[in-house]
Amino acid sequence: MKKIVIAGKIILLLAINYLAAFILALGFLIGMFSKDIFLGAAIGSISLPALLLQPWSFFIVPAPSGVLWGPLVTTGITILLYNLVGRSKFRTPIDLLCSTTRSRIGKICWISFVVVALSLGVSRLVDFPPIRSGIPESYIVEKAVEKISPIEDSKYYNKASFIDSEWLWKAKLDEEQFFSLMSDLGLEPKTGLTEESNFFQQAPYWWAPKSYEGSMVYSTPEFPDKNRGNDGFHALASWSPNDEIMFMWIKDNF
Repeated sequence: MKKIVIAGKIILLLAINYLAAFILALGFLIGMFSKDIFLGAAIGSISLPALLLQPWSFFIVPAPSGVLWGPLVTTGITILLYNLVGRSKFRTPIDLLCSTTRSRIGKICWISFVVVALSLGVSRLVDFPPIRSGIPESYIVEKAVEKISPIEDSKYYNKASFIDSEWLWKAKLDEEQFFSLMSDLGLEPKTGLTEESNFFQQAPYWWAPKSYEGSMVYSTPEFPDKNRGNDGFHALASWSPNDEIMFMWIKDNF
């Protein structure tokens, strides 16, 4: 029975270490591709409790395959130290998590930390509050906007920006500005866009395009709404004469 309990602790510890490594890698990738350091840090920091309880994990050399072998090495070192030092002096993360005495304050701190990190992550995911005003960092867009400046209430959300870039952009444009922008960006009228489209299902809280009567939809040829698409500039835009608000989804592939 005792061996089963020990085996269960080892399996649970290994699972926690893999989960921590995955979350840390996910936070790093999201922070790098979206250029939102706060979002990446908030997601990655969820793994800190597991890492801090096993500080030797910080000395394992990061590598592209680290998510695969790193947790194995960390778990092995933890088990080795656990056996060398002795249970009376050294406690594994699983023992600390299962303890009902001194670790109560620690548990409260960990839970609070995770809740705060998750809240910050969700906040950045939905872009509340918005952190990027202005226009997307695209040379093509910047050149087109020069002709219609100034524009009002303009903000954007960076979905990706590594080799290929992807943005969501919202701005207030009058009719003349809108048609000028569509012409300069090479967008043409498009039909058949419904609210079930991925265009309407985006993360930022302020992204709320509607299919009002009289709304206009413009797009570059064969906009890739379900994948990266071919190299080049792609855009899909919606504009309503009711409120003169434009929503544009941009994919600028290298």
